[in-house]
Amino acid sequence: MIVPTPYLRVAICPGTPYDDDRRFRGVLNAWLEDNRGIGRIRELIVADLTKFGLEPGDLPPEVSF
Repeated sequence: MIVPTPYLRVAICPGTPYDDDRRFRGVLNAWLEDNRGIGRIRELIVADLTKFGLEPGDLPPEVSF
């Protein structure tokens, strides 16, 4: 598997229902930042990829989540 090095990192935001005061979006963004900081997002994605036969060692070290 060849993954090219990206030129820039883009922000990813999951689709969320519309809310006037944006409290839900704020909570979701805070959860994402906290879990990204402790490496939990990578764990979740790698765990799901193993269901499709990909092992953590199959990912290049420069891939980040």
